[in-house]
Amino acid sequence: MKDEVVGWKQLDRILAESRIADLEKAFADLSVDSTPELVRLKEEFDAIKEDISAGDWGRIGVLAGLLWYKLDSVISNLSNAVNSLRNIERNTAKIK
Repeated sequence: MKDEVVGWKQLDRILAESRIADLEKAFADLSVDSTPELVRLKEEFDAIKEDISAGDWGRIGVLAGLLWYKLDSVISNLSNAVNSLRNIERNTAKIK
């Protein structure tokens, strides 16, 4: 069931991107002397397109935050490992 939902989301995204590309092409073909309704429609489309891309940037921000957290965890674990090795060396040096 979960795979079906993911598949539908991917399909919806592909369809949306295809329609956006079609609309961009249609608006690019408009002449400068277009009717005010078409100009207003193009402006609305540009605003919607910016909202869609802003959502993508939000997801990118979340992913970047997760990657930063993982990097911080790796660095912290490496630091702990180095400190543990130093303690082991110091304690074994006392035995000799």
